[in-house]
Amino acid sequence: MGFVPKPYDGRVTVLWPSELKLGDATDPTAGWSKVAADVEVKTVPGGHITCLTKNVNHLAHALKACIETTRQSMPAPEKQRE
Repeated sequence: MGFVPKPYDGRVTVLWPSELKLGDATDPTAGWSKVAADVEVKTVPGGHITCLTKNVNHLAHALKACIETTRQSMPAPEKQRE
């Protein structure tokens, strides 16, 4: 038996290449909704390989935006007492 993912309570952002078909009408998250209730799909230019080669700047920009959004939604860390 292969890897069996466990449910994840957090948000999942899928960066999907625009040249690939994304899921279908019953599951537009390409299967990610099976493990996470909160799934956001963002499209990036390119195909399976070209999103990582010819369009890597677009991918990097999308990833950076996701990281910044997550950072802004996180509570501020508590200061450690000395």
